[in-house]
Amino acid sequence: MKFGTLLAREKVITPEQLEDALKNQVVYGGRLGTILLTLGHIDIETHKRLLSRHFGVPCASQSDLEDAPRDLIERIPSDLVQKHSVHPIKIEGRRLHLAMANPRDLMVLDEISFLTGLMVVPYAVPEIVLAYYLERNYGIPRREYHARLSEVERVAIFGGRIPDRSRPGVTPGRPLPESRLKAAEPPLVVPTGPLPLENAIEQMDAAPDRTRIGLTILQFARQYLSTAALFLVKTDEAIGWVGVSADGPLAVIGETILPLDGPSVLKTVKESGAIYLGPVGSEPLNEALLRALGRERPATALVLPVHVRRRVVNLFYGDAGRSDIDPTLPARLSRLLAAAGTAYERLILESKKKMEL
Repeated sequence: MKFGTLLAREKVITPEQLEDALKNQVVYGGRLGTILLTLGHIDIETHKRLLSRHFGVPCASQSDLEDAPRDLIERIPSDLVQKHSVHPIKIEGRRLHLAMANPRDLMVLDEISFLTGLMVVPYAVPEIVLAYYLERNYGIPRREYHARLSEVERVAIFGGRIPDRSRPGVTPGRPLPESRLKAAEPPLVVPTGPLPLENAIEQMDAAPDRTRIGLTILQFARQYLSTAALFLVKTDEAIGWVGVSADGPLAVIGETILPLDGPSVLKTVKESGAIYLGPVGSEPLNEALLRALGRERPATALVLPVHVRRRVVNLFYGDAGRSDIDPTLPARLSRLLAAAGTAYERLILESKKKMEL
């Protein structure tokens, strides 16, 4: 049974909360349970109970991970735990108790059993909790939606007490609420080759997921611009998603979080919902944007929104370096981004229908 189906059958959330979570999942990615937790639609204990039912195994407690022996943590290499999203709990005899993002993955169970010479006893664990302990104990950076938790959110997630960061031998976590970087993921490769607007819109109409939506936008835009990038919009932040330049993928875009709390071209478009075609001013947040993209100040920048039900969910940025941007491009890109918004809505509707099966 899928986790979303279990949520619907258990009736632990309202249809409106489920739709809210599905919207976030379609646009931003991530696991449904994690999204519901960070939105405040379920609490950590409900999440654990549902994970245990979903996977048919016990759910690791906070103390299971908090009290994992240091010698055991050092015995299981970081590349292995990062590759498979697992964290050791304890060894009893010839049994390795292991917290896992997916306790049903038999290939992972077999590989870890082979490498350690131990029988693996799997436990479920909330993704957001696992991410915390992988960073604390192995120095593996958390992804943006795990990393940027306030202390209040940490208290809620960890059941009323903050994990002991001063524990001897523990690798301290980075100061994340102040950080402007997120854990980088491998950059998406934007296809090359000609892509007429009508063909791009057809691709958008058939896009199976958010990745294809983003790549279609950039494949079209790169024909006319020397730099093109997409940002995810969450409240007052623009989070780097995917980008491309004349030299290839913009790998650094996946490490960037730009605040939208001061004057900038991104904030202007996020608040107005309109197209911006003009200079990039010298305001600090505009300077931060150009640094993030590795760009000198262009002659003109083009910034457009992607809307889902009147809410701006993506921001597109593009420029042609010191050359002027084709004056017909904003209208053509606007058509494509409108199709992107429609594609998001279609994917949300498809996700809802799957929940009803």
